[in-house]
Amino acid sequence: KSHHVNGQLQQIKMELDDAQDTVYNLQQQLQSRDDTIQTTNEKLLLKESELTRLQTRIAVHERTASIKQLIEHHWSDDQGLDFAKHSTCRKLRRSTSTSDLNIKDNKNILSENQAVTLHSSVSSEMSKYISHASPKSLNESSFDPLTYNVDEEVTCNSNDFQTLSGMLKYINKEIKDSENSSL
Repeated sequence: KSHHVNGQLQQIKMELDDAQDTVYNLQQQLQSRDDTIQTTNEKLLLKESELTRLQTRIAVHERTASIKQLIEHHWSDDQGLDFAKHSTCRKLRRSTSTSDLNIKDNKNILSENQAVTLHSSVSSEMSKYISHASPKSLNESSFDPLTYNVDEEVTCNSNDFQTLSGMLKYINKEIKDSENSSL
């Protein structure tokens, strides 16, 4: 009888070992699938982020194109309007750009946050008067307001946002104020 019990015990032990091997293999497969799901979710999150970024860029380009189209339409209706005649302060001279400042003196550099704040405040003020500018004057590659200064001999009201020089004086004043406050 003990021989028969030993045989059954051996049989049960073998079945238990097989079941444990099966459980181990299933756990490995489950872990592998969990890793695959996690990797796929991370890739999906990156793709969604990239998609959102691209949608934002497309929206910006569409908005820019719409603004340019509106301005061109406005100027085609008002062909007699000469922007240069309506500007009271037109003399501009090249000033030191922020990238030039980096080479010359690190203490004169605007922090990135200051530059973004200044740019956003100036952009909001300039957007109010964008309908007064000609399409040629809106060429982004030919004009950067932070790289130009108004000649000192030209006199304009410093808070006059109706003229380019007034806007530039405001920008320069903000830059000086931010430099003074950072010192």
